[in-house]
Parts: sequence; C-alpha cells; structure tokens
Amino acid sequence: YGKRSRVVKKTRKRKGSIVAQEGDPYLIIPFRHGVPGSISYSPIPQLLYKAIRQMIKNDEMKLSNIARGKKQSPNYEGELIPRKKYNWGSRLMGSGLDKLEGMVAMDVSTRKSIRTEYVTFRIISINSPAHKWIQKSRPGLHLTKHVVNNTKEIVEDIIGSGLKEDLGLA
Repeated sequence: YGKRSRVVKKTRKRKGSIVAQEGDPYLIIPFRHGVPGSISYSPIPQLLYKAIRQMIKNDEMKLSNIARGKKQSPNYEGELIPRKKYNWGSRLMGSGLDKLEGMVAMDVSTRKSIRTEYVTFRIISINSPAHKWIQKSRPGLHLTKHVVNNTKEIVEDIIGSGLKEDLGLA
C-alpha cells in the first residue's frame, strides 16, 4: 500500500517539487485515457468518446495545448524552476463521469499528423487521504503476449526468408 508520508516527504526536497500557498508539497498526476478499443490506456466508453469528438467538431469543447516558452515558479526551497505553460481548453464536466470528470482533450498534433490525447489529472499531497489511491487488483494486460501472438507468423516468415537468402536458397 506504499509509505504515504515518506514518499510524499521526499518530494519536498526534489528540485521540481510544486508547493501550495500553505507550504505543503504536492504532485499533479496525469492519467492518459485511450480511445475505445485501446489496450495501452484505460479506454473511454464509446458513446462518451463519440460525444466528445462531436463537441470538439462543433466547437463546444476547446482543445488544450502546450504553449511556447516556459514559466517560472518556486519549489519547496524557493528556487525558481522553469515549467511548461499550457493553453487550457475546455474540461469535461457533468454527472456520471466519475474518474473522467475534468478530462481535457490535448492537441498533440505535429506537421505530419493530427492527434488528440485525453487526459485527467489528480493531485496528491501530504494531506491526501491514503485510501483514495488504493484500488482493487486487476489482471495484467500482458501486452508482450499480445504482440507475440499477433506477429509470430510475420516474424517467422521474415527470419525464414532472410535465412534462405543468406544460404542462397531463395
């Protein structure tokens, strides 16, 4: 279950720690959510995902993005630390959203591709109740097993072709 007070106290001394006005250190934990069918991230329910995409298309939900430049803010020792700046868009609000409430859609597009990431944030501090972070165990995703199962034949064909070519049998 972790060592709540010891782990959080270590953040006081970290160069990049964030400090509340009361002087207590805190961490902002981002949680990325996947599109429906995602196995890498906890997927957003299909109906909610469609609604979000429609709100973005209709300009009812504004995308967030990382702004150019940095801002300076003090850490626990008062040292100014450069931090990323953000242009915050809309947050997903409403009843029945549970852990998805407050979600932002981050525009992470590049010149070559248009992409959106869906992120929620949780704040943990020395004053956070310990039980809030404890969750029931879940079976592992076994991503490596999925990769092996989905690529085994392709890899065997590539290796076989390479061996035949190297041995002059092709």
